[in-house]
Amino acid sequence: MADHRPGVVIVGGSLAGLHTAEALLDEGYRGPVTIVDADEEPLFDRPPMSKSYLAGGSDEQALALRSAEKLDALPIRWMLGQAATGLDVAAGVVVLADGTRLPYDDLVIATGVSPVLPVALDVPSAHTLRTRRDADRLRSHLRPDATLLVIGAGFIGLEVAATFRNVGAAVEVVEALPTPLHRQVGPVVGAAIRRLHETHGVRFHLGRQATQVEELGDQVVVTLDDGTRLEADALLVAVGSRPGVGWLEGSGLNIDNGILADEHLAAAPHVWAVGDVVRWPHPLVGRDVRVEHWTTAIEHAKHVAKQIAGTSDHAGFAALPYFWSDQYDKRIQAHGFPAEGAELELLDETSLEDDRFAALFLVDGRATAVVAMSHPKQVLIGRRRVLADLTPSMAQS
Repeated sequence: MADHRPGVVIVGGSLAGLHTAEALLDEGYRGPVTIVDADEEPLFDRPPMSKSYLAGGSDEQALALRSAEKLDALPIRWMLGQAATGLDVAAGVVVLADGTRLPYDDLVIATGVSPVLPVALDVPSAHTLRTRRDADRLRSHLRPDATLLVIGAGFIGLEVAATFRNVGAAVEVVEALPTPLHRQVGPVVGAAIRRLHETHGVRFHLGRQATQVEELGDQVVVTLDDGTRLEADALLVAVGSRPGVGWLEGSGLNIDNGILADEHLAAAPHVWAVGDVVRWPHPLVGRDVRVEHWTTAIEHAKHVAKQIAGTSDHAGFAALPYFWSDQYDKRIQAHGFPAEGAELELLDETSLEDDRFAALFLVDGRATAVVAMSHPKQVLIGRRRVLADLTPSMAQS
């Protein structure tokens, strides 16, 4: 007999959305599952787009989150190329761009984030990086005689910078803050990462902002706030991202730098949010956080699936954030919550002057994070210390 319940509707078909659907099935949920996404091809793994895929070291199939055969085998209704434009929480309905009203028993919002492109830099030749098509377009400039100008020294900007330097292209990076990855790992570790890139020939313009961009033939010319003019063959704008919440205007959900949810990632009764788009109270730090990390998105998906399927242990979501970034032949890893004003404690007699180190971030004597470069053993030791200091009951996690 056909199941005529609305079931679970997931808006957003990339990492967090797909994993939520799979986790529901793993937890024994047997109701209908529908995935809606404005993109006709959202099911790609994004981390390789700034590294191996951009460099030509992997093909489109390697980017796929799942093979076509595995996707076809999933008992999921796919509604790709259809944007959600509204939400009626009281009626339990998602509104699509074509006017379709899609009812749900439970709604999972997994709309992620999109790149920010400031008006001053919004010219046809400017690149952002989120989709496979973005990576293909940027790859057309990847050659030894090219010059790449990157605005923003976050993870994407630095990974693309390393990819271009690896083929011999000239790279300049503009960053408004005093060090690369300043917000993510603080100024001291950020300075160490700057040295890594400078060793490989990257030129930084720190504490500077781009105020204007001109297109002159095949070149772009960017003017900085101190009057410096930088000319390049390609311009990548990687100054940050914004949560995909525009379609939720008027829905009644609490929107503030993402979707505000409770400790179980519930934004309203039977409405859940997962991945980069959700902001929730993290019990390890006692404040709301929004985490744009690959592993957190997958852990969110599993947590929410248990809530919907009724298999949860009723504990709030408390996983320790983890991220990694591959730059040149180095892997940068971090667990926890790096704080800008923290005291650093180096592990294993390492030095930030070297290309291999591990450092704990201490706030009032407690470890809140560990950040390491090419030191996997010490990063795991540091993780245990962070868990022990933040919540003793989780020391064995």
